[in-house]
Amino acid sequence: MSPTARTDLWRLLFGNRSDDAMGIVGVGLDMITAQETVLHVTYDGQFGETTRIQSVALKGSVRY
Repeated sequence: MSPTARTDLWRLLFGNRSDDAMGIVGVGLDMITAQETVLHVTYDGQFGETTRIQSVALKGSVRY
């Protein structure tokens, strides 16, 4: 597929607008117990005029 065809397909599917600026937010929390059990929670977000991308992650580990 040629680059022009890919660009035309992108515009057809997603429109011709793109954000000039994006705000980025990231928050994380780590909890560690005395028995070395770990819980890690994160949130990441990107926000623009027409775009919103958000993700949440949860990770845990237990020492045995």
